[in-house]
Formats: sequence, C-alpha cells, structure tokens
Amino acid sequence: MQKPRLLLYAHRNRQRQERAKENEQAEVRATKFVQTLDALRRHDEENVERSVSRAIGETQNTLVLVAVVVAATATAQQQQQQQQQQQQQQQEQQQPVGVASSSSSNAREPAA
Repeated sequence: MQKPRLLLYAHRNRQRQERAKENEQAEVRATKFVQTLDALRRHDEENVERSVSRAIGETQNTLVLVAVVVAATATAQQQQQQQQQQQQQQQEQQQPVGVASSSSSNAREPAA
C-alpha cells in the first residue's frame, strides 16, 4: 500500500513542477509581450514627435515665406508710390507758371 501512495505523490509532484514550469514560461512570454508593447509605444511616440516637429518646421517655413512676400509687396507698393509722386512733381516743375497743361493746350490749338 505504501508504494501506490508514493507513486501518487511522485505523479502529483511532477504535475506541480510541470505547471510551475509552464507558469514560468507564460510569465516570460508575458514579460516579453509587455516589453514589445512598450517598445512599440515608444517608437510610435517618437514618430509622432518627429511628425509634429516636421509639421511645425514646415508651418514656420511657410510663415516666413508669407512674411517675405508681404514685405516685398509692401516695399514694391511704396516704391511705386514714390515713383508716381516723383513723376508728378517733375511734371509740375516742368510746366511753366501760367501755362495750361498739355491736354488743355491741345484743345485750344486750331485745327490745321
């Protein structure tokens, strides 16, 4: 009677050891899975950071270009206005005092 009991204990002991080994393997697999998930999360975060940085840089570049275009347009308009003012001043200075402008003097000349 003693022998069957020892066999039963040995069998149960082997089963416990097998379950402990399976549990340990499952724990290792779970740890690796969590580590993989963490690595993927970090990789995704880095990708998001790079994408956001790139988008910010592109937006800044666009804003700089817009500012340059606005400044160039304003400068060109100022130069055009200054040229027009100078031309008007030159025309006014070239006309003798008391003489009508060229358009009105043409109207007074008799037709030939």
